[in-house]
Parts: sequence; structure tokens; C-alpha cells
Amino acid sequence: VVSTQSTGDSERTREFLARSYFGIVSNDDGKHCGAVVQQGGTRSLLNLYSENTKEGKQYAAHAIAKIAIKMNPALAFSGQRAMDACRPCISLIESTNQNTFLSTTD
Repeated sequence: VVSTQSTGDSERTREFLARSYFGIVSNDDGKHCGAVVQQGGTRSLLNLYSENTKEGKQYAAHAIAKIAIKMNPALAFSGQRAMDACRPCISLIESTNQNTFLSTTD
């Protein structure tokens, strides 16, 4: 999934990629979060959050929140990415999802 994202993708493609990431990290209780992080998925998700449709942003934000819950955020979002991951998680507070609160406390 990481290698398919490019800067020339259409909005529908970026939305589909965000949905795919969400499906991967949500499947089997987050068992694949480590593989997504290892392959550069956090950077890709942060890019998908910043340039996407409204629905695509929601899926990317939920995937970021799932990763933040299931993994050590210091490992998943190293350096500046830790600060960049806050915005998508905070955007989910409007939906008052329990996962949102868990991810912002990590």
C-alpha cells in the first residue's frame, strides 16, 4: 500500500488508500500495525490526512489513532511525526470515539 501512493494520485485514489490502511490496522485487533509502521505507513497516513477528501481524512485519522493505541507512540511516530499525529487524532474528538481518547492519552 505504501508504494502505491504518489503525489499525482486523484482524490478517490487517496481516499481508497486511507480506507485500505484503516482496514489493515483494524483487522485482527491491530495485529498488523507493526508491519504498517515498519514499511513507512505512518508517513503515508499523515500525508493522506493532509491531502484527501473529508471521508478520506476520517479514515486516515482513524488509522493513525489505531496505530497510536496499539503501538508505543514513541516508536510509531518518531520525532516531528509525533506532533503531526496529534492533529488527526484531535480532529476525531468531534466524533467522540473511545479510540480517539485512548490515542490522545498515549
